[in-house]
Amino acid sequence: MTQDEKYMQRCLQLAELGFGSVAPNPMVGCVIVHNGKIIGEGYHMKYGEAHAEVNAINSVENKELLKESTLYVNLEPCAHYGKTPPCANLISEKKLQR
Repeated sequence: MTQDEKYMQRCLQLAELGFGSVAPNPMVGCVIVHNGKIIGEGYHMKYGEAHAEVNAINSVENKELLKESTLYVNLEPCAHYGKTPPCANLISEKKLQR
């Protein structure tokens, strides 16, 4: 298993934590990795609340590391305004490396 596959597998594990509470949205998990170490994780916990990417970014203690980090997520980040603002905008704003 490659490193990318390992982190994507973790995204899927996190996503399952949203089972039963995010419908009609999909279950989504997100992992943020810096120099081979997971520094942030999140998942979509409840319909209408923050998405996985937002929760993962918020969980990172040292936000300066985001610019040198990779974000893994099991679903393309949203780019529209709905109950929450677009995750794509936040990811771009934080300037994640990959």
